[in-house]
Amino acid sequence: MAGWSAPVLTAAPPPASAVYDWNNVVIGGGGYVSGLVFHPTEPGLLYARTDVGGAYRYIPGESRWLPLNDDLGRNQAELTGIFSLALDPHDPERVYLAAGSYAQTWGDPAALLRSEDRGATWTSFPLPFKLGGNADGRNTGEHLLVHPDHGETLWLATPHDGLWRSDTYGETWQAVTAPWPEGAGLTLVFAGPAPAAATTPRLLYAALAEISDTPVLWQSADDGVTWTPLLGQPTRFLVHQAGFDPAGRLYFTYGNNLGPNDITAGACWRFDPTRQAWTNLTPALADGAAIAPHGFAGLAFDPTAPNAVIVTSLDRWKPGDQIWRSTDGGETWASLVDHATWDHSSAPYTAPFFIHWITDIAVDPHHPQQAWFVTGYGLWHTRHLAPTDDRTGPVWEFANAGLEETVIDELVSPPVGAPLLSAIGDIGGFRHDDLTRSPPAGTHAQGPGTSSTIDYAGGHPLEMVRTHRGPAHASRSHDGGRTWTPLASHPPEAETHGPGRVAISADAARMVWLPKNAGPYASDDGGASWQASDVEFTSSAGHLTSYVIADRVAPNVFYLSDPVTGRFFTSLDGGASFALTTTFAALGGIPRAGPREGGRVWVPSPRGLYVSTRPGRNFQRLTTVDAAYQIGFGHAAPGRSRDALYLHGRIAGREGIFRSDDSGQTWLPIDDPARRYGWLRVVIGDSQTYGRVYLGTSGRGIIVGEPSRP
Repeated sequence: MAGWSAPVLTAAPPPASAVYDWNNVVIGGGGYVSGLVFHPTEPGLLYARTDVGGAYRYIPGESRWLPLNDDLGRNQAELTGIFSLALDPHDPERVYLAAGSYAQTWGDPAALLRSEDRGATWTSFPLPFKLGGNADGRNTGEHLLVHPDHGETLWLATPHDGLWRSDTYGETWQAVTAPWPEGAGLTLVFAGPAPAAATTPRLLYAALAEISDTPVLWQSADDGVTWTPLLGQPTRFLVHQAGFDPAGRLYFTYGNNLGPNDITAGACWRFDPTRQAWTNLTPALADGAAIAPHGFAGLAFDPTAPNAVIVTSLDRWKPGDQIWRSTDGGETWASLVDHATWDHSSAPYTAPFFIHWITDIAVDPHHPQQAWFVTGYGLWHTRHLAPTDDRTGPVWEFANAGLEETVIDELVSPPVGAPLLSAIGDIGGFRHDDLTRSPPAGTHAQGPGTSSTIDYAGGHPLEMVRTHRGPAHASRSHDGGRTWTPLASHPPEAETHGPGRVAISADAARMVWLPKNAGPYASDDGGASWQASDVEFTSSAGHLTSYVIADRVAPNVFYLSDPVTGRFFTSLDGGASFALTTTFAALGGIPRAGPREGGRVWVPSPRGLYVSTRPGRNFQRLTTVDAAYQIGFGHAAPGRSRDALYLHGRIAGREGIFRSDDSGQTWLPIDDPARRYGWLRVVIGDSQTYGRVYLGTSGRGIIVGEPSRP
């Protein structure tokens, strides 16, 4: 069967769409919020940008965040990496996003997204370079500036292509000629206060993203035509944040690398433009030698108090990042962390986490006692910033309602027990008994870490296994994911390359483990030992993922797929050996074994959806599907014997989410054009509730869709 494929037939037009309601399965936060921007004149108007989950606007009256980029679909998924965000100080309706996740050769082109209705709708303008919304340096900035006096003029400090200017509200761009090296990266661009004379241009400032003999900080007094370095500026560091206090003095936070990782030194400085004088205000020295080396990042001011300033540490891994507040212009500092109270009630999983990656902090300009700061797993908020005495600090609340930013590696919905369990990057994953609240028990491991996959035994669905970070690299559950016990051993490559994926047989007696960059291993003793499978197979590296899955009915049958070569392997002996059973021209997402029929496996491909009639053999292409990216099963429709199918793919030229109640003979579109959620990594149905479907995203958490009720 190697190389076989059925003829491609034209699918019939799909029927009218079913109406679905789409919401997040509640986790709360979970990912890196890379920046916060308050509108300077409009009360309550606050935006957050994230590195993989788009931008959000805060709704003060409802104490929740509104996602703004859910309309971006599969082909625009990299635009959910927001490199920078800017507001027009004279028009609160206007918001701009510099969007693009990666600058590598394989990254997609970036775009400038412009909204004239606070992010309700967007117009996209292509940029002639790439950005790094999910790359080193995304924590610095802001990189995007709306000129305070000329709303049509925007400036963009790129990570690798110098400084650019637009005089058409972001529609077209021109490179700025500057004295620094051609193609240099920058960490930020900003404007100075309004000059006394209306005819005098504001000072503009820009900072380079590389430590070299070239000065880092530059200023322009002629609207960007010429640039000169600031005299007497600090050396050996990069600028992370900069800003003016109400008295017109300029503050800078510095680190010795771009971040948000690998910062081992830094400083805080103040520059007085009237005296052309620099003052070192670095607060970390007061903490003593026991503190791990670190840099500085976040910077904020109280607009009603000329000497009130806040700075944050960056990469202070021991004992965790710090926030300092000064009321005397940086001469002395007090901690806003050491005596603080932390409210984890909205997301209990955060209790074991320590604060890190505080790369931005923002004070509400209209309510200066209120402040927000970012972390690698979400946002914290206080309503009373100033400590009441030396022993009582602020009350910080984890305030991420509506802001769901996690990358989902796998979802399962077993027919008994909790309706949903997840494997998630960075925060591990959850057992969700209630989809509307963050699980009270926290993550699977009651702490941070990445889970790569999770699986349950088809015939004994309370038996589960998952891979994860940590010494064991995998754990087993006998109670449907309520408790987990680390496995006694693991394949050596799970230690050296990464845990990869694991599957458990239908009778729960065998497991097959596929570490990253390795071949499969099998265990028939509950993970006490592992034996390399007899097969010429190495899991793929990079962004493509090799998969191992177990047949849901036949206890000795496992499957392997290789997206690089299109090869598909089958084991009939519990993973002891695998045989090549077919080769596809192209492979897509996760293969799925039918929950009721042994040997029936469904394989998504950009060229269609394939289903076998024997274990891993006799694949037939469903002529109703043009392209399949992800496939999953859910509870059967009333009166049906076979489970519902859910597809992310293309049918009759229409891309979207579809449901089939008749094994793929007909499909019903169920998606919403305003809710595409970027790149979907997982699609499954709920095994206990007909019509419910889960989408595992690449930065917007877990989405649940259910048929709308009349």
